[in-house]
Amino acid sequence: MTKMYKPSVINGSATSPITNLTTKDVRKSINWITKFLLLIHLMLLIGSLTDGAYAQTYSPRNYWTFNGSTFNKDSMNNYNLDFTSYGCGYSATNSVVSKGLALSPTNSNNINAGNLVVDTAFAIEFLIKPGPKFHLTFFRRLDGAIGGYISNEGWVFYTNTTGSGVDYLKVPFDGIGKKSYGYLIDGNWHHIVFQYSKNKGLKQIFIDGECPSGFSKNVSGNVAASSNTTMFINQGVTYERFDGQYDEIAFYNVSLPQTLIYKHYQEALQGKAYSFTNNTTTVPPLSAITGPLDMTEFAPGHPNVSAPALEQLKSFPLPRYKPGNTLLKNFNWIDLAYMGGRFQTGVSDATAITTSTSMNEEMAKNFNYMIMGKSNGDAFGTAWTALANANPQLGLGIITLRAQLNPCNIRSQSLASSNYLQNSSGQTIDPSGNPSSFKYWRPTATPTTYENDGIQVKNNLQWYLTTLTRPITMINENGEVFNWGSDNALAADPAVAAAKAASGLDYQSFQGRKFYENETQSYRDKFMSLPGLANTKFTEYAVDGFPQYRMKYSEARKVNSLINGQYYSTPDFYPR
Repeated sequence: MTKMYKPSVINGSATSPITNLTTKDVRKSINWITKFLLLIHLMLLIGSLTDGAYAQTYSPRNYWTFNGSTFNKDSMNNYNLDFTSYGCGYSATNSVVSKGLALSPTNSNNINAGNLVVDTAFAIEFLIKPGPKFHLTFFRRLDGAIGGYISNEGWVFYTNTTGSGVDYLKVPFDGIGKKSYGYLIDGNWHHIVFQYSKNKGLKQIFIDGECPSGFSKNVSGNVAASSNTTMFINQGVTYERFDGQYDEIAFYNVSLPQTLIYKHYQEALQGKAYSFTNNTTTVPPLSAITGPLDMTEFAPGHPNVSAPALEQLKSFPLPRYKPGNTLLKNFNWIDLAYMGGRFQTGVSDATAITTSTSMNEEMAKNFNYMIMGKSNGDAFGTAWTALANANPQLGLGIITLRAQLNPCNIRSQSLASSNYLQNSSGQTIDPSGNPSSFKYWRPTATPTTYENDGIQVKNNLQWYLTTLTRPITMINENGEVFNWGSDNALAADPAVAAAKAASGLDYQSFQGRKFYENETQSYRDKFMSLPGLANTKFTEYAVDGFPQYRMKYSEARKVNSLINGQYYSTPDFYPR
């Protein structure tokens, strides 16, 4: 006869035969066996869940570490980065994880990262150490389905999905920490992840292991399908190119759990490459991205401001300057007459003159500005001149406006045809190369054609200098009278094309040099030779290194006077 045994309550072994048991004993034994089996089943279930949540491996589609003998090698053997197709300049650099990739906006370009075909999820992960340039393109797919960058808008992450269409997640730089641009350009490496998951219904931006509030958005659907799935790192448009260093770039066709993202961030801090097995990493609480406002940075009564401009100015905390600093004085491009109340309801000119003069003095004495002068004999100019004469220890700046001369030869429409940009048929063309009834400056025009502009300013300044008992520190010309021509427009003009070829320069360098020659010979040098301006510096507004719609900086900068033995750019004198 087969014997039945009941488990021992000590070690679970079944050693006691089941004999002479009561109905109650039988029920207890069956209940205990049932619970024991349920416990085993639960342990197996927990084990399977643990393996899925904490031990899962997330292999990337591509992983570029820049550490091997082949610099552009993909560790996953899918696609080596292509720097040559678009002529991208780059260099190797020391990174937080051995070696990294350095890019410069002056010579870099698109980097072909191969095809990234994704459906319900993806993640783009990398380390960056940005330079100071503001607009940075991180990545983009050729069809516009995936892209990420930062600009003056803040963080931008766009996707095109079947459920939400083209959608932008924008996180403005309007806070502290990860919501401030300064967080990125602190000279340290930062770990970034852009990712999308259809299952979660989310797209997210992680910075240094965290996805703060506002850095995610609900979206739906699959990533839009396309035949143009080529991924680019960086950008071909000059002012959108990445400025700084990259390392540890990984592309996934899955999204990553936050624990693995935080683990990768920690590994980067330790100088280690990514490990792709998830585990029980503890993610700390989110750091702050907002904080209290310093109300002293706002006008009194903000946001309902009624205090006059002068009262507002005097209420702001004074700037703090390091003793012995060599900062140049700010050039004042503010309309002081208007800020003083001119043309405003209930304000007489006499009041506006008094207020504007007080503002002029306040800005010069407490905010590192030059006194603003005015080279005519109106009542405002007379009051400001008296202020400047009474404070010879403070700088003095004046503005010249070539465009408002009467006549302004550089903008004249009645000069000989040889002075205007034109195509091979003799049609005048605009700076883009299109036929135009308005006539534009031709870079081959002779500077003496326009010298009456400089003579007019010389006559004005000769009178103004007689009213001063102290020197002028700087003259700033408003400029914006020479048209900037595209390569296509310059090449369409036979005279310009021939002169450019003879010069050995490219079109933009040739145009920049002709601008410099014309602006100095026909204008600047005509009045800066006055004895009273021997120690005065000449600068022109908007002479800088902006790569589009500006004269080539290597040539144009020579329009400005040397200051401290070097040329300073003049990108924007207006306060923002």
